[in-house]
Amino acid sequence: MNIFSFTDYRKYLKAYYAMEKARSRHFSFRYLARICGFGSSGFLKMVMEGQRNLSPSSINKLTKALKLNEKEAVYFETLTFFNQSDAKKDKELYLERLSHLKASMKGKEKFALFDEAPSFSFSISKKNVEEIKAKIKNFREEIVSLVNQENGNNSDAYQLNVLLLPATP
Repeated sequence: MNIFSFTDYRKYLKAYYAMEKARSRHFSFRYLARICGFGSSGFLKMVMEGQRNLSPSSINKLTKALKLNEKEAVYFETLTFFNQSDAKKDKELYLERLSHLKASMKGKEKFALFDEAPSFSFSISKKNVEEIKAKIKNFREEIVSLVNQENGNNSDAYQLNVLLLPATP
């Protein structure tokens, strides 16, 4: 799972937890808390739900338990500070750091798409942008066709957002 595709550390933790839980039914909040050295098995669940924040000490424990390499750990720490900060100046500083960290990974990304990922960032040459836009258009047409085949038997409403936006000015 590519941590650099996340802009919210809580979503990263949720995706990590879901991935590990799918791999092993024995994986649990209790197990993860134990390998992190946290006293409460419910702490990480509360963090993921936005009820608690991570301290610098808990960030360090978590990055070691998640076996993040040095750049991933720095990205996770910076992302956590960015998400938890309320001050506009601090947010700007952390956002700049995140941008530099992502830029330093250009050309080194390895993508693995996972279920329910709201977005991901990547670098491509400008020559491929039009091809990607055409594929997005085809995808939208396929979805519309599928929806139109249901003949009004729709019981649930969904929203699908597919955008290709430049991440840098």
